[in-house]
Amino acid sequence: MPSTIPFARIGAKTLIAFAGIALSATLCACSTPSVSKENAPQAIAASLARFDEGLSFATDDADETIKAALESDPRLFYFYNGYNGTLSQDGTAQVKWEYKNKGAAIGDVALMSAAEDLDPIIAEAVAARKISIGIVSTTPELNRESIDAAFGKIKESGAWEVAGGKTYAISRGTSDYSAFYEVTISVEYTGSDSGGAPAGSAQPSAQPAEK
Repeated sequence: MPSTIPFARIGAKTLIAFAGIALSATLCACSTPSVSKENAPQAIAASLARFDEGLSFATDDADETIKAALESDPRLFYFYNGYNGTLSQDGTAQVKWEYKNKGAAIGDVALMSAAEDLDPIIAEAVAARKISIGIVSTTPELNRESIDAAFGKIKESGAWEVAGGKTYAISRGTSDYSAFYEVTISVEYTGSDSGGAPAGSAQPSAQPAEK
């Protein structure tokens, strides 16, 4: 992955290490009845959006079903941090979700579907003086170089100075399924300790951006 942001992978392969699916006794108590295979991606997306504790659903491959749910609204990946649970012999998965960035609202998360989306995302957030910019990308081109370049363009245009921008820092991002990437950018402005609606209520552990 061409990025100097130290993305932490939380995908299926690494889930085996810390939250793998056991093919035996149930480890997750989920009161919700099992959802059919056809409805599972939609149900998973809704469950994640509500920050539910867990879900029971029918599947042949839990990872692929969850990936399909995230593909329906990639912004959910800003909050999804993996799962643990079981897969029974009848194909019923019972999982307990792990979350991150729970203080954020999904409406504050920007979606980067192509490389050219990043410049306007950064520009609009800075113009609104947002102190926390949450971004989910479906392309690996969300990286330190592209973020620094976007801020460089804002500075060249004068918009950074107009907004009172002082510094920005890029958090440690996460990636999964080689399909989703998320990062939080913290921005500081002059004359104010807060800006527009932040992407998260708590500031992440951030790395100073190279100027």
